[in-house]
Amino acid sequence: MFDARTGRALSWPVPSSDIPDLLRALALQGVPHQGSGQAEIPGKVLAAAVSAGLIVPCPPCDQTFPTSCTPHQQAAHREACMVPPDAESLPRPPPAARLRRPASGTRTPLPDRPAPPSRPLSAVLDERRSRRVFAEQSVPLPLLGALLGRAARVRGFLPPLDLQQTQRPAPSGGGRHSLEIYVLARDVTGLAPGAHHYDPFDHTLERLAPWGQELSELMDRLITRPGRMSRTPPVALYLASYTERTSWKYGGMTLSLVYRDTGCLLQTLCLVATDTGLAACPIGAIDAPVTASFLNDTDGQVMHVGGFALGLPSDVPPPSVTPPHLAKGAGRHQPPPH
Repeated sequence: MFDARTGRALSWPVPSSDIPDLLRALALQGVPHQGSGQAEIPGKVLAAAVSAGLIVPCPPCDQTFPTSCTPHQQAAHREACMVPPDAESLPRPPPAARLRRPASGTRTPLPDRPAPPSRPLSAVLDERRSRRVFAEQSVPLPLLGALLGRAARVRGFLPPLDLQQTQRPAPSGGGRHSLEIYVLARDVTGLAPGAHHYDPFDHTLERLAPWGQELSELMDRLITRPGRMSRTPPVALYLASYTERTSWKYGGMTLSLVYRDTGCLLQTLCLVATDTGLAACPIGAIDAPVTASFLNDTDGQVMHVGGFALGLPSDVPPPSVTPPHLAKGAGRHQPPPH
């Protein structure tokens, strides 16, 4: 490790076998050193290595790593190594875990009990596919309710309660759950077409905007075209993060945690959709800056993180999957059986 501000000598967190190469490189830069096999490098030598562009310091943890690391690896390291402050030093009060939207639309209660019975997890994992072709049928509201209830509904609170930490099917850093789900419903039986906000606390949908040209274009730009779909799906989920819920506790780690939370939620949605008999496809296109008018009242405090296309399965089968043991070249690096 290395403190670039003080030049303090700390252990360099790489295998000791790499140290001679570093010192030889420093010698070519005219930097003297005391030996080629030392396990600890003087701070001044490391400072020179940083100045010469041979290693890169990481201010959050005082570690250094070779410049051969890609910018993506360096950025990921900086985000992942940041340590959140102690709970005693967190600002009070925390952002609310429940989003209260203005009472501007119709609230639709969703069924409390899932419509279809759940199947064995092994079967669901085996059948999960990204589906880009959907049947020309309306999605039944009970199926949509089962998906949202099983994948995202609040099931309880985690102590201490004053930290507003909720327990839900998909995990989230610190139980902060910054992600909100907006349902873009084009064709759902029993639900008015338009943009709806899902309230995971009381398992209801609140209509924010009617279906129109703007929502149609938004769906096309963020779901249909990025997903290489020939037809617009009956339903799409617009996932948005209210990042302050996470940044309140984790500071510099926020962006990293928000995207990890997004991956957890998308995988949970994929599995639940498969379990309930829905066809689904996660979409990575990002609405940046946010253009959805149903989020105009958020004052820029929201970040779009992804989408999710939904519908009933069509007669078109998903792409076939070749089992690993039948794939071309599979097992060629395996040792022969005895």
